[in-house]
Amino acid sequence: MHYASEKGHVTCLQMLLEAGGRYDIKDADGKDSLDLATPTCRKILEKLSKFDIM
Repeated sequence: MHYASEKGHVTCLQMLLEAGGRYDIKDADGKDSLDLATPTCRKILEKLSKFDIM
């Protein structure tokens, strides 16, 4: 999830999310996928995070 969002791999990001992937997991630096996301991926994750209660 981190790699897909950071590198702008929108299709991969969407597939991971559809498969139940979690975007709120922190990496060793304390960053989650939203912190690293490109602008396009950020829009997807922000939209999802508004409606998602984790």
